[in-house]
Amino acid sequence: MKDNEVHIGLEKSELRDFFSYQLGKLHESTTKNSPIFKNDDYIQYGIDNAQLMIEYYTNDKLRLESVRALTLLMKQQGWIEHDISDHTDKTNEFYIHFVGTEDEYNELLVKLNQ
Repeated sequence: MKDNEVHIGLEKSELRDFFSYQLGKLHESTTKNSPIFKNDDYIQYGIDNAQLMIEYYTNDKLRLESVRALTLLMKQQGWIEHDISDHTDKTNEFYIHFVGTEDEYNELLVKLNQ
């Protein structure tokens, strides 16, 4: 089963797909390395590197705030994020997780393992 098919037939599947896709993009962004580069002038290197690190951590903070916001919205629906990447085929540049209850997740695992 493809990862973008796991919410088919479930209540509010489009909302679950949205949450899942957004979280997938945000999780993928954490795997990117910080943009550090070399410069022969060690003082300028330190300045440039510090500026890049400020930008990196500012973006990381924004990403984490977005994950928190999505998680809170999902919680209001009674859902949590479940990693199913070992059981599905990736359809984007990142894995999409299952968004739903623990019972729905267990039912999906039974279906995926058949």
